[in-house]
Amino acid sequence: GLGDVYKRQFSPCRTRAVSSARSLCFVLLRELMNISLPRIGELMNGKDHTTVIHHLRNKFYKRQLWTEGFRIWEEYEEIKEEFKK
Repeated sequence: GLGDVYKRQFSPCRTRAVSSARSLCFVLLRELMNISLPRIGELMNGKDHTTVIHHLRNKFYKRQLWTEGFRIWEEYEEIKEEFKK
């Protein structure tokens, strides 16, 4: 259920699906809400700001995955559209 998803998102789990979802959260919090890196870390279960930087840099360095046709991009765009409503 939703509780399990929440627990995995904030756990130290590093499976690809959880890590991708976590990256998506970091990027959305920064880009849509302009929250500070330390605050994002706090919101994401006490992650260090350097972890936040790592995820934000991944969007830049792995930008080929952040394009149309890739799941993380599609989810990112869908959430951005919902946020605008």
